[in-house]
Amino acid sequence: MKYHEMLVNVEDRNHEDPTFEIPQFCNRTSIQKGDYVKVVFNIGERIWLEVTDVGKSAFQGVIINHPVSDKIRFNEKVVFGTEHICDIAAPR
Repeated sequence: MKYHEMLVNVEDRNHEDPTFEIPQFCNRTSIQKGDYVKVVFNIGERIWLEVTDVGKSAFQGVIINHPVSDKIRFNEKVVFGTEHICDIAAPR
């Protein structure tokens, strides 16, 4: 489970630029297994994850779209927090 250090803190980005919208905190903290969330990598790529585990202080998910960059890979596991979630989608 790599990549955590490559994730952008979107809460900080939202504070710096309020036009960069993120879901409300209550929505980001109510994420459940099977949900889809979007995170931003520091290489400029926004990636969808399927949440596979919900912990007390972090989530785990797998990359479900095919990244452009070769630094991240489809189906790889990613550990992330609420501060990394920039979008939420309903399960398929």
